[in-house]
Amino acid sequence: MAKLIDVDNGSSRMVSSHRFFPESTLGAFYGEAPVEYLDTISGKIVEGECKSLFNCELGWFTEECEENLSTYSEDRYQKLSIGLSKMAKGGKHDFDKKLINLDLIYRFFACQIIRDPVRSGAMLDKVLRSNMAKLDREMDLRSFQNEAVACEVHSACITNVLKESFDSIIVELNRTNTGFVSTNAPVVVDFEGKGSMCIMVANPRVAYCLVSPELSSMLGITELGYSIIGIDEAGATRINECIVKYSKAYEPHIVLGRDGSYLEKLFLDSR
Repeated sequence: MAKLIDVDNGSSRMVSSHRFFPESTLGAFYGEAPVEYLDTISGKIVEGECKSLFNCELGWFTEECEENLSTYSEDRYQKLSIGLSKMAKGGKHDFDKKLINLDLIYRFFACQIIRDPVRSGAMLDKVLRSNMAKLDREMDLRSFQNEAVACEVHSACITNVLKESFDSIIVELNRTNTGFVSTNAPVVVDFEGKGSMCIMVANPRVAYCLVSPELSSMLGITELGYSIIGIDEAGATRINECIVKYSKAYEPHIVLGRDGSYLEKLFLDSR
């Protein structure tokens, strides 16, 4: 949840924004404790602030944008992820009885793509070079991300592209002792001409994988458009290694995880 801060003796109010990671994702890994994350440049564990302050920047998102992110993307996605995490912890096996609103997942992926400085930076560069928006003013990354969120809420452009490129979803529930780790943006994994997946981890027990049509057909995804499966330790490790490799290459070079020693090992194993 963004915090409104009075500036200049109350003459204006600015929002303290979580730039890369939503506060709900931070809370899913650390609760109220300080965020101890892997810096994928140095390979060291860094102790940051608590979830309400970590990766915050004053005035990055507008109050309206923060409200859009919460209502359009984060709130119901987090509620869904908490429910699935409880399912994983409880050891239930009746996965087929769990009904999922897939739009919640696609929307969250879309908004995290917008928040990602790498992907949104590339989109902004394309807009500026082609002048598609017929801009009559200079636009920086902050302004672009705010406008892109508003555009996504009204027209679902990125959400629809994701649905076309990845027509089904696998929800992977992790009951192993190796919890998932997470970074700020979706990580695309290619399967050597057989298709691809776009992966995001919601919490140590739940990962969402958007699946391309060709791979979806091979895997026999249900007619509902999704499957919920339990993942083994080897599978969890593969996802974690992909996340660390991605974070090494792209800013903000941060990986979240509950076990610092395991994060450091992942860093060494993911070279």
